[in-house]
Amino acid sequence: MSSLFSGWEDAKGEGQPADTPEGPSVYTEMRLMGLLKTQEEVDKLLQCCSSAADVHCLSSWTDITLQTAVHSTGCMDMRKRAETPQEVTLRWYHEPGGVKDTCALYYQDQGVLVGGLHAKKAAETAKVYCTQTTQAMRGVLRALGFRRLGSIHVKANVFHFKPKTARHVVLLLQQHFLDPQHTRPLWGQDCCWLVELQARLSSDAAATAAAEAALAAVAETLKPVVTLRKMDPKDYAEAEANAMRAAAA
Repeated sequence: MSSLFSGWEDAKGEGQPADTPEGPSVYTEMRLMGLLKTQEEVDKLLQCCSSAADVHCLSSWTDITLQTAVHSTGCMDMRKRAETPQEVTLRWYHEPGGVKDTCALYYQDQGVLVGGLHAKKAAETAKVYCTQTTQAMRGVLRALGFRRLGSIHVKANVFHFKPKTARHVVLLLQQHFLDPQHTRPLWGQDCCWLVELQARLSSDAAATAAAEAALAAVAETLKPVVTLRKMDPKDYAEAEANAMRAAAA
């Protein structure tokens, strides 16, 4: 099973080794987000990216959020509070074929630090795991006390610029739905797309500058189709969660 995250590493360098001639590097993500409100904007952006991208593929996945409020004690310096739920997100990939039936498990743990200078201060850890999916995974989570909060079904056009280089930039045009048949748009209308740009940044200063320049060039090309801005991944996840709650109301 090929890994969707091959060649990507988290900020601490704990990910998989990069498949590049430069050797292992530490990678982080840059996110830019915008909302397309008309089909004309979508068509314009697709045409622009299709003519410039080296690789274009279709992708789809389902995000399933589960939560539990079971009281537990965390590792060493983190004490869980009964009112603080644990939350996991299963990202189930349906296509392309290379990652079909692969699951990314996003794990977020919140609690209170005890002892030392950080006593009684809120603490948060976030971990991401990638593993082959099995039906048993849901059963295990249910047995541990997790309950399902909701699902978001995503269709995406994925464009790769300068793949397998230090200037690798990935552009995703995501469309979100409330049903697996992709007939009920999350945002309330068919043509609302979430635009997400990711740049692969190397620990090498020159390569990092090149990746940032490539990202800036793509963003500049998109104007004035959509306004893009840098987003912290945490804010990005919160925005998606708020949108899901608003759509369900």
